Amino acid sequence: MEVFRPEGRYVFSVTASAPASGYQISKARLLEAVTQHPEMAIHFLQLVSGRYEESIGHTLSNLLYSLRFNIIRAMLKQSEKEDGGWFEFKTEQYAGELGATQRAFRRVIKDLVDEGLVDKKRSSYRIAMPETLLEELDDAR
Repeated sequence: MEVFRPEGRYVFSVTASAPASGYQISKARLLEAVTQHPEMAIHFLQLVSGRYEESIGHTLSNLLYSLRFNIIRAMLKQSEKEDGGWFEFKTEQYAGELGATQRAFRRVIKDLVDEGLVDKKRSSYRIAMPETLLEELDDAR
């Protein structure tokens, strides 16, 4: 949405969590393209509004729910991507995304492991009791 800000200042920056390719288009070229091709404007707005909605939802979740809730939710999501197997869960990355200190983040992870809800092997994790964690999320809502 920042592309439409009249003062041209940027509030956000983007950091890739994995190798990626990026493309840059100037504001003038983008506006020219969407003016000449209105269907492109619709697709662009759908993309931007979807990402905005996701971002707002993520921010609200961080504010409204506990760190434990948000870590469980993020771990379940990662576990799902790995079909319930082992997955990487980097403290630096996720603590920052959840607005927590690394120390507080590690403490919650340790609690989950100590409670037998999550298995840990070096820097990898596996959900040991998915139903229990899902129940905890449901109870918190």
